[in-house]
Amino acid sequence: MIYRTVFLLLLSMPLWTKETSLDQQVSSTHASYDGNSLLLEGKVQLQHGLGNMHAEQARLQKQEIGKDFPFSLIHLQENVVVSLKNTSELLCDFAELDFVALKGILSSLEGKKVSYKDFIQKGTVPLRLTGKHLDLLLSKEEATTEYKISSVLVKQEVQIEYSNDFLLKSDEASYQNTDPQNSHLHGILQAYPTSSTSKCQLFYQGEQLDAQSIYIDVDHNQLTIDQPNGSLPSHLFAEKQTSPLFFTCKKLLWDHDKENLLLQEQVTLEEKTLGTLYAEKELFLQLGSSSEKKFIQSIQIDGFSHIKHEDSSSGWQHKFTCFGNLHVDGENNQILFTSPQQEEKRLCYEDPELIIRARKGRIEYSEASYKPISLTLQGDVTIQSTETSGPRRIGLADTLTYNPETQTIILSALPKKRVLFLDEGQNLTMSALEIHLVQDASTGQMQAKGIGNVQFSFSSEENNLLNKWVLPLAEELTHVIPE
Repeated sequence: MIYRTVFLLLLSMPLWTKETSLDQQVSSTHASYDGNSLLLEGKVQLQHGLGNMHAEQARLQKQEIGKDFPFSLIHLQENVVVSLKNTSELLCDFAELDFVALKGILSSLEGKKVSYKDFIQKGTVPLRLTGKHLDLLLSKEEATTEYKISSVLVKQEVQIEYSNDFLLKSDEASYQNTDPQNSHLHGILQAYPTSSTSKCQLFYQGEQLDAQSIYIDVDHNQLTIDQPNGSLPSHLFAEKQTSPLFFTCKKLLWDHDKENLLLQEQVTLEEKTLGTLYAEKELFLQLGSSSEKKFIQSIQIDGFSHIKHEDSSSGWQHKFTCFGNLHVDGENNQILFTSPQQEEKRLCYEDPELIIRARKGRIEYSEASYKPISLTLQGDVTIQSTETSGPRRIGLADTLTYNPETQTIILSALPKKRVLFLDEGQNLTMSALEIHLVQDASTGQMQAKGIGNVQFSFSSEENNLLNKWVLPLAEELTHVIPE
């Protein structure tokens, strides 16, 4: 014979008090009561101060008289759904909820997982935590029958789906509520490993990074990632081409709303167009959107940095050391360098044959070929050969431009000034308004051609300029870029 649970509850009315909320109801297909526990089977529904509970089986253990709900311990089993007062929802196979100790333990069958789902940031950002086990800490509103979740701890094979963009995997994850007045969990979501051999994993736009731990400030939509190592989608210099940007650093701060990332301490980036980029303190990445996906669009560094690159098609190998500002502008297909005022902190360019220093510089890239097409250096440009034991090549100019395809260097001067160039190997001294350095195809040697009032000796004033700007540097020649 089938008994309705409502009938059994009527028999147990002495357990209820006048303070019991009328909206707290229990129903099921089958029920039995032994004076201490209420056993429910088939389409179990409980209306409770925590929320609406559904399951196929339930056992409710009697609570002390005078409490707001007549059962202090609730066991739920099979297709368990707990819909909280807000939009949150818990799904599992087994749930044990203790409203005296204010704790809950949720678990799953083999091959299945416990799930916590919510919409945060005013119900606009989805969040889902899954794992084999889930521990709850509860809190109770004073003078009411309402319960809330204070924290969630997810264990074993943890996955976090966040903001439709991120998938996190870790050994464990905790979610702490920092705003008990709010109906939603608000605070810090932390994912971390439980052994020294495991890492957290973050998946974004088809790329992956590993980390020691990952924190999410759900109120501000910001991620803090410790010791990240992995890749991000890059869209630099080519609208229709993407290339992963591989990186390592000590800490990554990711503002998802503003779509920017701040990489901190010993930052290294590698990308096939850029080469290898290093920042000593901080590196700032700005994301942009294309075809409904987000990619790295620009890079900004202030302070010491260096960049190395070798172009396989042209054979152009170069290194830059920058003590000021380095800006990779993906929209305009260029890299910009600027230096502070100190003479010893000018921009330094190196290739296998020359070291060149200047106040600022620019590398331009071709969107069609996805390769660098020109280099421009400006402001107190000094040139010196890399070989210290052989004949010297030194020069002084206001602007230098280099074409990797033709391997031509053009040195030019401002009005009323001149370019100075000395090549001891060719016994050449040249002063002119402009000097072109072109590599001879047959000999491989660099040939100099003067343009505009060419002179083949230096005046005393020009010798003084070389002594001031170039010769001291040539005598102290060292490679400044650390390997």
